[in-house]
Order: sequence, then structure tokens, then C-alpha cells
Amino acid sequence: MNDDLLSFALNTMEPDERERLEEKLRHDPALQSRANAWKRLAAPLAWDAEMEPVPHELAQRTIDFVLSHSPTALAVQVTEPASSNLQSLVEKLDRGAMPSTSWWRRWDFIAVACMLVLGFGLVLASAPFLRQRQDRLACQNQMRELHAGLVAYSDVHDGQYPQVQEKPPYNTVASVVPILQEAGVVPPSVTFSCPGNVKTPATYAYTLGYRTENGQLIGMNRDNTMTDQDFLPILADRPLERTGNGVSPEHRYGQNVLFVDGHVRFCTSTRVGVAGDEIYVNKLGQVGAGVHRHDTALGYGGDQP
Repeated sequence: MNDDLLSFALNTMEPDERERLEEKLRHDPALQSRANAWKRLAAPLAWDAEMEPVPHELAQRTIDFVLSHSPTALAVQVTEPASSNLQSLVEKLDRGAMPSTSWWRRWDFIAVACMLVLGFGLVLASAPFLRQRQDRLACQNQMRELHAGLVAYSDVHDGQYPQVQEKPPYNTVASVVPILQEAGVVPPSVTFSCPGNVKTPATYAYTLGYRTENGQLIGMNRDNTMTDQDFLPILADRPLERTGNGVSPEHRYGQNVLFVDGHVRFCTSTRVGVAGDEIYVNKLGQVGAGVHRHDTALGYGGDQP
């Protein structure tokens, strides 16, 4: 019915159909109201019908006007048809607006040169960041290899990881390297230093263990029944400061941390132990063994429990 009402409002219905619809309108006030609404909506369409027709010579007058005011247009024979004049006008205006081939070549070259310079500058600017990322990933891979060695060591030592002792010769963190080498669990290519620092022999910090209530020193062990393995750090880059932001000399924005379960995370803070524990000093703020199992304390090369 809406289609019929629209055709009725636009006056496009066949005469017999219009008569039938008008008969319905006379007996249906609701339908009459809807028809009036459609008429009101269609009323603006009638405005175009009231416009005066376009003069026949308007196209030719427009072409003549443009030609007479165009400095680049050549004379056009007015005796030619309007369509011919229009084509000639378009071609002449196009030729007048089109830059020369050499101009385009020159500016194309300049644009390409600018893009090359900009791209080269971006490469130079990003080079330090790419190098930092490469060093960080290389360090993480080496930590995973060290973890594999630590696990292999624990396999033949009842789940015990290498422990820093209280008496020489294994009473410093630096002694962990010969312990692993003597056990043959790490390849010669794996060192205790970040690959980003080839000058310093030991740049990693390792767990100093913890002490029981009676003062006994206990090393870290692999206990698969414990649910905190992924929160306990066992080895990490050595930062410039033991507390704070935790920026290592090898990595500009933080340090890599190896956890007991074997995953490595890049951290920008030193508070990444269990419940936000500082990992380079114990709960007492001292360099030494932790005061309980969850008190992570990673020591540097010459540090003792």
C-alpha cells in the first residue's frame, strides 16, 4: 500500500488505478491521512518542475566566455559546433596547465632523494635500538642455556642447584662457573657474562641461597611440587644499582632475569621477586643469603652468603 500511496503522491499511477485508490480514500479517513502525509513528503520534488528550461545557446556562450578570458587558450572558430569547441577548450587548458616533462623529472628526483635521506636517517636513528634488542635476545638465549646446565646439574645432585658455599674455594658467586664446567653440563661457548659485554668476565648475578632459623645455609633446589617456581629468580644481569630501576650496563633500560622454572623476563625494576621482593639484597637490605626460602638474594661475582 505504501508503494501505491507514493505513486499517488507523485502522480505516476495509471488512471484506472488512481480512480480505485481515490474511491478507497473517500471511505477510509486513516488511509486519507497517510496519503496526505506522502503528498507533503513529495512536495519538494515538484520544485524542479517549476524551473525555467536551460537556454539552448548556454553551452556556446559559456565556451566563448572562457576562451575570451583564458591567457593560454588559442583562438577557436566560433562556427564549430559546441561539442567541438568544448573538446578544443579542454585540450588547450590541459596543455597550458601541464608542467613540462623535464620539470616533473627534476622534482621526482628531488622527492626520491628526500625519501632516501629520510629513510637513511631513520635507519641510523634506529640502529642503537636494534643493537640493544639484539644484545638483549642473545643474553636471554644464553640464560636459557645456563638454565639447561643448572637443570642437568640438579639431575645428578638430588635436585640441588650449584650452591655458593661458606668456605673457600666455592664461597663466592664466581665459583658457580667452574662448578658447572667441572660437571660438564654447559658447553664452552656459554659463559657467565652477557654477550653484550665481552670485556667483563662475569656480569651475571646468581642466587646466594637462604638461611634457616637456626642459621643453616640452604641453596636453591628444584622442587616440582612447589607452585612458586615461576616467581623465584635464580640468575640475572648485574645492574648498576642493587635497588631501584635495575638498569644493567649491557641493557640500557633494564636487565634480564632468569627464573627457576626456566623462563626469562626483561625487567625494568629490581623488585621482581615473590610479592615484589628486591632480588639483589635480602629482606634486611643486605648483600647476603636470604632470610627465608622466598627471600631472593642474587649476588655479584665476589659476593658471599
